[in-house]
Amino acid sequence: MTDARVEEILSGWLSGSETSLGMLNPAGPLYVGGAATENALTDASDALVTRCSSCSGSAGSYCC
Repeated sequence: MTDARVEEILSGWLSGSETSLGMLNPAGPLYVGGAATENALTDASDALVTRCSSCSGSAGSYCC
């Protein structure tokens, strides 16, 4: 893989793309705002999986 191709892939990932030139972003999807971000931060089902509250609902308990 050439340096130019690596730079293209990294540039795509850093812009928030889940894939760049057919390569999956190892960081996974990025939350850059909007409804998806709000839903991820306030998802009450976190407590079912982690036994902790979500970050926005962590008043009185630790944020996991």
